[in-house]
Parts: sequence; C-alpha cells; structure tokens
Amino acid sequence: MDRLGERLAHEFGYGFEPKNLRHMVRFAQAFPDAEIVASLMRQLSWTHFLQLLPLKTEPARHFYARQCLAERWSVRELHRQIERKAFGRSEIASAQASALTEADLETAILRQLEASSSNSAASRPPTKARWSRQGLFDYLAAQVPLGRLGEPQEIGKAVAFLASDSASFINGIELFVDGGMAQV
Repeated sequence: MDRLGERLAHEFGYGFEPKNLRHMVRFAQAFPDAEIVASLMRQLSWTHFLQLLPLKTEPARHFYARQCLAERWSVRELHRQIERKAFGRSEIASAQASALTEADLETAILRQLEASSSNSAASRPPTKARWSRQGLFDYLAAQVPLGRLGEPQEIGKAVAFLASDSASFINGIELFVDGGMAQV
C-alpha cells in the first residue's frame, strides 16, 4: 500500500496515503455499481461516503445515502442519524406497519367502540358478525353532531388557513376540525 501510494502521489499529486487508499478500496467494495456511484458523487461529498463505509449492510448504506439526498443532510447530520440508528428504527416501523393488517385495525376499532358505547342498542356499534365497512362508517357518522364523517380536504383547508397570512393574528388556540365532537 505504501509503495502504491507513493507512485500514485508522484503521478497524480497528494491524497494517496495508505489510510486514504484503504478507504478507496472499501469504497469500491461497498459501492460496486458505477452508475449509482456516479449519481451519488454529484450530490454527496467524500466525507459523506466515509461516514457510510463502516455500515455493515448494503440496504443501510443505500438508506442513509437516499436520506442524505432527500433531506439534504450535512455530514454532521448524517453522523447523528447513524448514531441514532435511523435505519434500524425505520425497518422496525415498517415491519410493525406491515404486520398490522387492515382487518386487525378494523377489529381493534370495533372492540374499542363496543367497550365505550352505552348499553342502548341504538348506540352500539355493529358487531363483527353483522359488521360491514359501510356499517362502521354509518355508525361513526351517527356519533358526530354534523351527522357525517369529515373529508381530508376539510382538514387540509383548516391547516392551510392557519398557515396563511389570514391567520397571522391567531395564536394560542385549539382548532377542532371534528364535526362538533369536541363540544359533546
């Protein structure tokens, strides 16, 4: 390594110390795809790559590289995210989210509604045996004073209003966009 470094330094200039050569070899092993390297080199510094090299798996390196590009992380922020194990936490969250099926969620909602409803038959939610998606939506809509479920656009309009100049004098409030449920 030492002699190779000396020859390269003589031919191309400084920067070919044995330590740097070892980093270059690790880099070539960690990022064998020339197209990916070409794309990343335009947007990440060599110091970013030095932070990525010690990562043990290719998916982890690719995750952090993508996050650097998407979030425009500095080297310091990349180091902080690696220390916080952002990749591992995102894998755990993805596994938990994919493990929770829609049926599990619907069952959990029904159980919670059945537990919190009063004993009168009219206010009880549909049971699993007589449940349908529309039945659940109808039950939930009947609980809201306006008699319907809200639309995502309605919540978006409230957020857009609060973020606009029109709301510049509004502070210290709680805005309920819930069809009147907070007043019940």
